Amino acid sequence: MTVPKVCILTAGRGTRMGPGYAWINKALLPLDDKAIISHIIDACPADTRFVIGLGHLGDQVRGYLSLAHPETSFEFFEVDPWQGPGSGPGRSLRCCREALTDPFCFVPCDYLPGGTIDTALPGDWVGVARMPEIESARYCNFRVDDGGRVAEIRDKQAVQSEGYGAFTGLMRVEHTGAFWAAIDEADEIAGEIQVSSGLGALQALGTLRAIEHPWVDVGEELPYRAEIVRRHGYDFSKPGEALFIVNGRVIKLFEDHAGAERRVERGRSVPGVFPEMLDAPPGSLAYPYVEGRTLYSSVGRRAVERLLGWCEAELWAPCAIGIGELGSLCDTFYRLKTLARVADLESMGGLRDEPALVSGHAVPGVRELLDAIDWADLCAGGCAVRFHGDLQFDNIIARPDGGFTLLDWRQDFAGRIDAGDLDYDLAKMLGGVRVNYARVKRGELGYRTERTVGQLNAIIDLPACDQADDLSAYVLDAAERMGRDPGRIRLLTALIHLNMAPLHAEPFASALRDLARVELAAELVPA
Repeated sequence: MTVPKVCILTAGRGTRMGPGYAWINKALLPLDDKAIISHIIDACPADTRFVIGLGHLGDQVRGYLSLAHPETSFEFFEVDPWQGPGSGPGRSLRCCREALTDPFCFVPCDYLPGGTIDTALPGDWVGVARMPEIESARYCNFRVDDGGRVAEIRDKQAVQSEGYGAFTGLMRVEHTGAFWAAIDEADEIAGEIQVSSGLGALQALGTLRAIEHPWVDVGEELPYRAEIVRRHGYDFSKPGEALFIVNGRVIKLFEDHAGAERRVERGRSVPGVFPEMLDAPPGSLAYPYVEGRTLYSSVGRRAVERLLGWCEAELWAPCAIGIGELGSLCDTFYRLKTLARVADLESMGGLRDEPALVSGHAVPGVRELLDAIDWADLCAGGCAVRFHGDLQFDNIIARPDGGFTLLDWRQDFAGRIDAGDLDYDLAKMLGGVRVNYARVKRGELGYRTERTVGQLNAIIDLPACDQADDLSAYVLDAAERMGRDPGRIRLLTALIHLNMAPLHAEPFASALRDLARVELAAELVPA
């Protein structure tokens, strides 16, 4: 039996996701290292042919699918209009009509399957789920008779849950002639042409059945983020970035296209240190999946010793930059970037600028601590080398051949792609010892506050590496043997944690901010 085509519409702006996701098509929202659309593709039979409706950020969708699913058959259709009056899923589906004259299935791009999708199940049918009455007005609802047939359709109207099922968006159309005729004559509902008009024609024929299918609606920010937390324990994602590991390839999308281009250029500049870059569309990078384990899985003194020796030989090549120029770069990267990130914290309501007791340590406010830094001295002490920029152990793959491959490198150092500060890489390594980011990603963290007699008390619970004190001392001793200042590296580690805070969700954001306060106070406040 021929496997029906499956149509996935990706044309809409995804406004229900909120402004923080405006840069990425909602079909490409990452979950379990795959885009939502990849979860749909993987839930269908392997020989399925897909029809994709493109609109908002269509090139982004097309580029991702070509990289993530190179062996899958796709037909692409441009949707017009894909926003404003006269748009909507019915209009988008009609733009794909020439590929959908035979029986076909349809799946919304924000539909997260709870199992396999049986596209071969014959007949006209719709996927339904039970929905509380208070939420039912957001959906197209079907009254289902005792035989499982759809007896009534009520679109965007509140209904009682008993006897009704909310349309999940999954459907199969057998009687395509009646379906398309109704879509052609459809009136707008809530300013859009809806699929429900075509389904109404199938219901009138008496052929439309309802089947329950496990599903999660990830078309809104809160349910999407809740699903991430449910699966992983914590949402470690960064704004403006999305990571995918699909079919033996690592793909990253970036809101900042210029930054993505610089990452690709840097990745290609050091063969054998970074992975081999694959051709990728603007705003993205891709490389083959690197076999091995992150250094967090086997971190210890011997592993760090091997890593440092390898970095000195393969990565940290000296760069010819004048002292004045390097100092200016450091001022931009350390002082100005820190002040900008602190302003971000303040605008987000996350700046703690009053004295507090943090895990037993008395610490001043953030700005008081920053005022105590001798920025001129800090920025004058750099060492220009070819750098990585995020050299913590989750970004270091220990290969089976005994070498290393470095992942997730920074795009630049204050605009320079060929050089950065050696101490920044060492500070990133020290920060990854003090906070085990791999465990944080699994939700192993905590943060709480209480106020007693006017005193703010904060308790940080962040996992460190095993033998963290020994490893920290070893990294700093090794840095000193390389002629670097351990005190400068400790200070940069504190600034790194402060700069990370506004990029992450709670409770990690507050934990990082207050950890940075403790670290800064240890370096700046007399005992």
